[in-house]
Amino acid sequence: TLNTHNLSPKSRIQWNSQLVLTFQKNRIAKLPNNNRTFVYDDYSSGISRLYQVGQPEYEMFQIHYEGVYNRQSEIPFNPLTGNVLTYYKGYNPILPGYPKWLDANGDGDVWVGEDNGDQYGDRIPTGDPNPKFVGGFTNDISYKNFTLTVSSIFTFKRTVVNTFLQQQINAIGGSLTNFATNRLPDLSHIDYWTPEKAQDPNYKASYPSISPYMGSFYQFSSWNDMFNVDGSYFKVKQIVLNYVFPTKFSDRLKVKHINAYAMMYNVLILKNKKNTMPDPELVDQLGVYTGGNYPQAKTYTIGLNIEF
Repeated sequence: TLNTHNLSPKSRIQWNSQLVLTFQKNRIAKLPNNNRTFVYDDYSSGISRLYQVGQPEYEMFQIHYEGVYNRQSEIPFNPLTGNVLTYYKGYNPILPGYPKWLDANGDGDVWVGEDNGDQYGDRIPTGDPNPKFVGGFTNDISYKNFTLTVSSIFTFKRTVVNTFLQQQINAIGGSLTNFATNRLPDLSHIDYWTPEKAQDPNYKASYPSISPYMGSFYQFSSWNDMFNVDGSYFKVKQIVLNYVFPTKFSDRLKVKHINAYAMMYNVLILKNKKNTMPDPELVDQLGVYTGGNYPQAKTYTIGLNIEF
């Protein structure tokens, strides 16, 4: 904690600040069975966790997303078979518009590997949900009977899963049934692949095709890191302006104390542009967004306190 007095004590305006920082660093030092590495599959979020000596706690263990195959010429071949690379145990030969996933084990098929006896498949460590540091920053400015307090919180450098966007796309992408039965979200801000866009030889999509006719191989599930983003943010949580009425005024009204105040809550959020979660504060310890579809409301309050 750092407390500062930013102006001279003789100044008519007083400005005091408080900065609180909490640094976090953890590494797994020892595991059972002679430090044997193990993976925990969290089926509620779809994200696997790697527990390995030297790795941070809750390390994400996912297939790595590298972009989109925009054209047929970009799709690699399996050097052993001469066939194009496949997804999901060989059932889905890659087509333009498919996600570009890293074939980490080089077997010509990208999948988590659980069903064919491979313990890890193509999953690799993809992100640490533990922030480098978190903190708060408060400023109090006073002048005569006025006091202004600005309270902020922040988190720096942690990997989080944007399940807000993931669930929106997963609800319709790759499945005609889902597309027909679920609510269509507003994806106008998402650069997803289409054949028309791919006519431009320089075009590189940010997200795969969401066409319901592309087939489903769980491409929009969170077991791959397509939706992992930097969870850093700075949030101005509250601003309070307070005015204490002079004693002679309260005496005239035969009361002990009168003050008026105005408050603003959830004032401003600064975050990574890829972090489309309505409120980045609502992320759990595992780096998974737990909020709803709407941001916390900005609230404005005006009040008067009278003490008799």
